[in-house]
Amino acid sequence: MLLLPGSRRAEIELVSPTFEDAATALCAKYPDLTVVTVLAPAVADLVRTRAKSWRFPHILVEENEKEDAFRAATLALAC
Repeated sequence: MLLLPGSRRAEIELVSPTFEDAATALCAKYPDLTVVTVLAPAVADLVRTRAKSWRFPHILVEENEKEDAFRAATLALAC
């Protein structure tokens, strides 16, 4: 599953808590689910910091891996 909280600081701050709660619930219900987040350059450090507290399986990928992540995903939460 892609978790795409946006590319602006305000988007990350406003949307991430809801997306993180949804990802936590989905991963609890579907234990084989892995969350992939593409790091938009403008907010990459902020997302990395938030991801340190995530309690669900996740992979952070750089912008140059976005197309591969999109092709591999079957579900997305996007801002």
